[in-house]
Amino acid sequence: MRFGWASHLVLLYAGPSLGSSDIRGLDPALAARYVATADNHFTCLDGSQQIPFARVNDDYCDCADGSDEPGTAACSNGTFYCANLGHIPGRLSSRRVNDGVCDYDVCCDGSDEWDSGAACPDKCAELGAQHRRAESERRLVQGAGEERLRELIAGAQGLRQTKREELELKRTQLAALEHEFAAAEALKADLEEQQRAREAADTTTLQALTDEYLADIVRLRKQLARELHVLRAQRDALILLLRSVRADHNPEFNDAAVAAAVSEYTKFIDAYPYIEAAALAYADEDSAARAQRELEMDRDNAESDDGSLQACINAVEIADNERRTVHDDIAMFFGWLDALRLGYNQNYHDLAVKAAVVGLADFEKARDREQADLDAQQAEADVKALRERLDIVKPLLSAVVPAEHADESEHADESAPAESDDLDKRVADARSAFWDAQTAKSQLSNE
Repeated sequence: MRFGWASHLVLLYAGPSLGSSDIRGLDPALAARYVATADNHFTCLDGSQQIPFARVNDDYCDCADGSDEPGTAACSNGTFYCANLGHIPGRLSSRRVNDGVCDYDVCCDGSDEWDSGAACPDKCAELGAQHRRAESERRLVQGAGEERLRELIAGAQGLRQTKREELELKRTQLAALEHEFAAAEALKADLEEQQRAREAADTTTLQALTDEYLADIVRLRKQLARELHVLRAQRDALILLLRSVRADHNPEFNDAAVAAAVSEYTKFIDAYPYIEAAALAYADEDSAARAQRELEMDRDNAESDDGSLQACINAVEIADNERRTVHDDIAMFFGWLDALRLGYNQNYHDLAVKAAVVGLADFEKARDREQADLDAQQAEADVKALRERLDIVKPLLSAVVPAEHADESEHADESAPAESDDLDKRVADARSAFWDAQTAKSQLSNE
């Protein structure tokens, strides 16, 4: 019924002069569309119909879009505009107009409850101040955030530029490393090919030298082994004579010659006790047992030395060194005993000394026989010619045998050509450079 709320009409018809600013709940943005037509009508905002202007806000919903009732609750789909002076304007669903609830979240001025009787005082000043403080704080935070964002953006741009420069540098470095790697790889391959060719040639040369010289060097080694067996036995015999004098002589005679021999021998054995121990180990050995032991030594030496030209030459040089040492020991021990024999007081009845003198005479006879046999053997083996062959082959072998094997000889030929060692060193350096370049290239590629 159109006249139930006549006493509370929001908009009283006052003729054509009524302005849109007098329409309650109207959004100022729509004011231009709330102007009466020439015949004093209002056109619904959706254009669906025209109604007399007096029916705007008459608490009856005429327009389908609810636009004729901006200030009442008549149209459920209408919108009520709250001016909220001192705060932010609000827009409220028409259904909440005059519903007895103060909708301060939208209408802080309480204008939505203009006819409900609800006490809704205007709180816009208070809420507006709160809102402005909150906005101020928000803007400060936002400003700080925006400033930080600008800093981060600037930093990111700087970092991007730095990374771009680093990437360009790495690309340049990688290109250089790839070039270096390729050069190192090519050099390594070339030198390794030279090394393989040299090793093949060395193998051929070594085989030729082995075929020509090994048999003679083996004969020389065996002859030296026979001589060493004899010399070791002679040294053991002299050691046993001296040991007997030291252990069994009568010190009460106070014989100067005996004391001198004992003193010299004692100093020597204190320094080299293993030499006396070796002599004692074989003191009770008969000739057959000694011969068997020497045969086993010769067999072991043949197995370890006679299959390789270099090993056999090394064995010859070791035997030569031992032969010189044993010769020196024999001469020294014989000298002490001979001085004893010539200088001791024969009036003293010292059985140990006299036994040593007799033993020395027997030693001389045996030594002379053994030396004659050795001389005959050396002549038969033509040791002089064998040594000449040794002197010929050593420098030839040093040129083809790797240094680590040649150095096993105490007297390796230091004048041998260094070309082999130089190539090996260049190959080792090239391999090292190749692996260094490959490692650097891989590391840079993975960064």
